Amino acid sequence: MNTTLASARLLLRPCALTDVELLVQHWSQPGVRRYLFDDRATNHEEVTGFVAQSLNTFAERGFGLWVVLDKESGDFCGVCGFMDKDGTPDLLFSVEPEYQGKGLATESGARVIAYACAELGIRQIVATVDKPNLDSIRVLEKLGMQRTEEKLVSGNALLFYSYVAVV
Repeated sequence: MNTTLASARLLLRPCALTDVELLVQHWSQPGVRRYLFDDRATNHEEVTGFVAQSLNTFAERGFGLWVVLDKESGDFCGVCGFMDKDGTPDLLFSVEPEYQGKGLATESGARVIAYACAELGIRQIVATVDKPNLDSIRVLEKLGMQRTEEKLVSGNALLFYSYVAVV
């Protein structure tokens, strides 16, 4: 199964161990980590664990995290994909600061959701977002996700979303 994906402006390829340094730099930027990592920098060990988990879920389930590249220039734009959350794909995305606000999270999110549903037969996808993260909430809602719950977790107000594919 080919897990390289494309959309109108983007090329998405599975994250590899050779991407660890790139992802450490990306996820350590204040504009990226603010909500994704509760405003703390990641390290090589943590990112290597994320990539290894992604490689495993690609091998076992056909999905994981994709590196998002600009189709024309090949520039790194961010990351989009799924982590396995108790057997359900959990949507995650992050966009390089210079590419934020250009619809790339929505475009890459729509592509990975379409792949998961059409190619893998997945019927439910979930996502969690910090309540103050209005940009990501807009992305999730544009992707057709519905808010299912709100909880206070470790002092953070979190919103939980779900996408259920139409059969």
